[in-house]
Amino acid sequence: MAFDPSLQGREVEVMTGLVNCLADVHTPLDALMVIDKLLEVDPEQHKARELRRRIQMWRYDFDSKINKPILALKVQSTLAKADPDLDPKARLDIAEAALAINPYHHKANELLAEAARRLSWGPVVELAYETLCFRYPHNKGYAMELARIYQLHQSTEKAIRLYQEMLEEDPDDLEADEALMRLERDLEEEKAANQDSDEPKEIPDDRTITELEKQLKELEGEQESLREEMNRMSRIDDSTRQMMAELVQRVDMAHLDLLEAEALRHPEDMEIVYHLGQAREKVGLFEEAYQAYDKLLLGSNAEEEAMVCLARCLISRSYQQYAYGVSENGGEDEVQGHDARLSASLPILDDTTLSLRS
Repeated sequence: MAFDPSLQGREVEVMTGLVNCLADVHTPLDALMVIDKLLEVDPEQHKARELRRRIQMWRYDFDSKINKPILALKVQSTLAKADPDLDPKARLDIAEAALAINPYHHKANELLAEAARRLSWGPVVELAYETLCFRYPHNKGYAMELARIYQLHQSTEKAIRLYQEMLEEDPDDLEADEALMRLERDLEEEKAANQDSDEPKEIPDDRTITELEKQLKELEGEQESLREEMNRMSRIDDSTRQMMAELVQRVDMAHLDLLEAEALRHPEDMEIVYHLGQAREKVGLFEEAYQAYDKLLLGSNAEEEAMVCLARCLISRSYQQYAYGVSENGGEDEVQGHDARLSASLPILDDTTLSLRS
């Protein structure tokens, strides 16, 4: 759901405030606060809900070492408010309040899934059962339900991986074995039908990398020369400012092209993935930046930094949707009264703001 450009009052105030405070988001707990505010404005922002769950797990792993019994009592007290006669959204809010205390709690996750089903929020149902399977890896009932949900949402590869894990746990599980064979057959047929349209990206060779590095260096040289010229000017006119702005954009795009090529050559190098995310974010490609940071979260020991970066991308992308009226299919219609250059409104973080832990 994209933000409605006609929103008035508190929604507009919240979105503007979130964008303005992004430069102050430095820790996962900072990120958690801005995500909570984002979900107040757009409760169907399911990626934000998924990231919030990751941060809640991270926090609970620390909190439960000290006061686990107290947390358990708080969860029970919260869930006691879930009257069956309440509407689905109210029950979902109660489940999420309990999960903010203990994101692994089985009854809270089951309540979340039940309420989300009634709201037709498939990704939230999926999130609830993914959490349950993570917490209770030997519970076949949860695993089978999650596999069924994956199939319902046409996430065939996820379902296949889950059935494979179930068979590793119990090689004699005939139900999982039959489902796996059926899904593998369906996936092969799907890949065969799409093989012409899914051509793999060509891996750049050394010559291509050298050429991209040369182009970037030349543009950086032009930028430095223009900066020196501007420093000598007593008054900088609008045309010169525009020239510098355009040159900055060309440098940023050249830097992005180089990092995209490097990432294709070294897809498991998390340092490159991190800087690729930053470069995509800097030019306003927030969805693509999110993908890079998500890979960083799963594939490195920079968990806290990745959470902060992911939250920043979600807020920036949501503001982009609000400011431009971006539809889910990618169409963009600029909303009257908003600057055409979103990058001029968003805080840009330089390479020193966050660092990747070694």
